[in-house]
Amino acid sequence: MKIIAAELRELALPLKQPFVIAYNTWRSMPTLILTLFTDEGLVGYGECVPDEGVTGETISSTLAMLRDTLLPLVLGQSAFDLEEFHRAAEERVHGAYAAKAAIDIAMHDLKAKACGVPLYKLLGGHSQEVTVPAVISIIPPDEMPSALAPYQTQGYRQYKLKLGGQPPEDIRRVEVARQTLGAKARIKVDANQGFATADNALKIMHAISRYDIELVEQPVKHWDYEGLKRVRERSDLSLMVDEGVRTGRDLWRLLSLTGIDWVNVKLMKCGGLLPAMKLVALAEIAGVKVQVGSMLESSIASAAGAHLHRALPAIYASEMVGPHHFAADIGDFSYRGDEVVFSERAGLGIEVDRERLAGLTLRGVRLDEQDDYSDLRQLNS
Repeated sequence: MKIIAAELRELALPLKQPFVIAYNTWRSMPTLILTLFTDEGLVGYGECVPDEGVTGETISSTLAMLRDTLLPLVLGQSAFDLEEFHRAAEERVHGAYAAKAAIDIAMHDLKAKACGVPLYKLLGGHSQEVTVPAVISIIPPDEMPSALAPYQTQGYRQYKLKLGGQPPEDIRRVEVARQTLGAKARIKVDANQGFATADNALKIMHAISRYDIELVEQPVKHWDYEGLKRVRERSDLSLMVDEGVRTGRDLWRLLSLTGIDWVNVKLMKCGGLLPAMKLVALAEIAGVKVQVGSMLESSIASAAGAHLHRALPAIYASEMVGPHHFAADIGDFSYRGDEVVFSERAGLGIEVDRERLAGLTLRGVRLDEQDDYSDLRQLNS
């Protein structure tokens, strides 16, 4: 099964509400949707959502990286050769993990479709149901009850609160959330590096510990392993690292310097499903719990993360919440309350609305085996 052509489209998926975290605010989510075509007529989908604050990539740099450097590595090659793609891609360029993830996901989609099975069966089979939390961006504390209410009505059991690093407001957000949700709801908080220093992190964490917090995610800057160590030594709250771990090398270094309780593995940070599985294996050996995280991705990458979670028992949680936040999506990823619904179709199992995909395309290219490419705006006209 040879890859003979590729389409790459830039979109800005509209959000129902602005999504606010410590270091950025999004009103729409920029994403690149990759389509790979094979000589056997199969079509595979991938996606990348770059984040300057996490992967160091922009939407424009990622489009150029895929078009000029990475896609030529797979055109004319077998869709089954995932290890070879990653070896060649790493040899050509260090990093560019979101760009690599788009190709990795599309190749996995093709591989599972060629085998005629849903992706989770290819990755390891059914091990667990997949649930998601309600993710609440940074909002004024007095707006918390109304933001939580729809999720309570739908029976959500897990809640993740984004915090911004200002102690009085952050503490009040957590207090109001616990009062609103009651004692049984699971609450975790995510600083996205916003607490900045270990001292500020400890101040906030000490104050919110009375509200039965499951874990605190990335309280200090991604590079501050010493600060992370200090926080862990002086707080009883469980810690998750997100921005501080992209690759297995990062996790290995972190484990050698300080312990952690959780690691947030994101396909966009590590380069896709194959590198993610290696990260999960390393975390499992080290006794670290794994969450599969999201960059607010469309149905495509959300499905990839959900299949990974379903297949691997070492993954304790995932946050495939992007489709819930979009006013318009390109696929049919769906939920039943807080549970992800799997279609059981082969591959990612996502039915892509090609008309909507074309309508949301801002720019794009089509490449063939000869490395020739055409502007998709001309192709669509």
